[in-house]
Amino acid sequence: MSGWGCADDPGMRSSWHEPGEAWELPPSDLFLPTLFGGVMTSAVRDVTDVVAVLRSAVELVVGWIGVEVSWSTRYGDEVQLTDEFWAGLTEIDDLFGLRATCTQLAAQWSNPHHTIAMVGADVPYDNDEAGRLIGQTSVRLSMQRWAMYGSGENLPWFSGALDRWMTQSAVALGADTGYAVLDIARSEDVQSAWETRIGMSQVFRDPTDRLWGVGWGTLLSSKHLDRVGGTAPVEAIPGARVRPLPGGRVWVTLGDDPSAIAVETMRRLQAALEPALPPADGNYHIPTPAPGGSIFTDMSWWGQRPPTADEAVARWRLDAYEALTSGRSTQGTFGPVGFTVAAGVTELLATADEPGLASFRFRDLGDEIAARLLHLLGPEVLDAPDGSGPTLGNALRAAVAHPGVVLLTGHATGPSSDDERIVVDGLRIRHDPVLDRTDPTDLAAAWRRVVELGIDDALARPDELRAPSTQEPDGDPEAWTVWWD
Repeated sequence: MSGWGCADDPGMRSSWHEPGEAWELPPSDLFLPTLFGGVMTSAVRDVTDVVAVLRSAVELVVGWIGVEVSWSTRYGDEVQLTDEFWAGLTEIDDLFGLRATCTQLAAQWSNPHHTIAMVGADVPYDNDEAGRLIGQTSVRLSMQRWAMYGSGENLPWFSGALDRWMTQSAVALGADTGYAVLDIARSEDVQSAWETRIGMSQVFRDPTDRLWGVGWGTLLSSKHLDRVGGTAPVEAIPGARVRPLPGGRVWVTLGDDPSAIAVETMRRLQAALEPALPPADGNYHIPTPAPGGSIFTDMSWWGQRPPTADEAVARWRLDAYEALTSGRSTQGTFGPVGFTVAAGVTELLATADEPGLASFRFRDLGDEIAARLLHLLGPEVLDAPDGSGPTLGNALRAAVAHPGVVLLTGHATGPSSDDERIVVDGLRIRHDPVLDRTDPTDLAAAWRRVVELGIDDALARPDELRAPSTQEPDGDPEAWTVWWD
């Protein structure tokens, strides 16, 4: 380790493409320029192979990190990346992930510099009663540029190692598709920039037929090449290097510095590969899930106990798949069908009073999950009014702006309903210096402070605004309670 501290500036955006292009994620002040790489296949792979590629991704990232970090699972459990850890990793559930966080910023979850690197793996998840698996096998890594040795100025040094990891991992997993890019992508993001742009649910993703994404480096299968007319359209792009891989695949890169690619060059690549990308008009075909088991074959437990979080998540994914393959509209009242699943209902469930197969209530949703939802959800979801309380986007931004102070309460309804949604209908405000000095009977002053904290687009004043109390049955002695019916 170099002993450098965690940076205060957002990195070198001057060498980063301006937002708005098809290969870039929507801009966000919450995320910094990141080097991302990932490979994906529709096939089910032996867990030993997945763990080996995952470990090689971690080792690659560890060699890049120039600041002191601590490693944990995506759920915050600290881990030591020893031989014993890897030997004990005999099972990968879907959405497995590891995080390297800046040790100096351990308690500052909302600081953009907090989570420096992420490495994750997905495997197909067992769902429906027909005994089919839905999803893909993938391994992904991401690393904030500023935290690399030398602040990432010499990107060819890092991208050369990433180049080797991408090709070796593609061969090891028999990957159908993959891409590497300098953007704000994180390994936890389930959608590429293109999929996000066209609003495509991952339920429709078929790596054997369509590309996952496009970037400085792009992996194409023989079927993708057939769609784009072979390698000639790519070879005609200035600076493009096309390397053959086993199985008729090719790995395409644009120079040796992902930050130095001309925008026009990337536009030409995007245009050349667009026939192999999911169509922007929403006319996707439904992939046939691989054969496998199902946790819903035996439902004898139902009615005897609440579902576990894993059972609830799997049910929501099945509901999204069935809704999207049954001829029902792909658009619900508050957003595209399945958006709750794509936005990480797994993490939302961590704040649930009780997991539910159709819906559940959540409470004390803080800045970390709020930041993730702001990154993954589009304006049609974030800005949609629902009831008399604040919009989801406004409430999430308040939670991010005031970490540990503004905590959100609400409910989530899954894809089994046309009203699939995430709604904030209340909040707790803890240890705010202004409210702590406010007279508990002066509710007008208290409401003005709530508005100042960012809850300023509610259609009506709350049905309940209550000072910290131990007298009420559900009173919180440390927080003001705000609630809309």
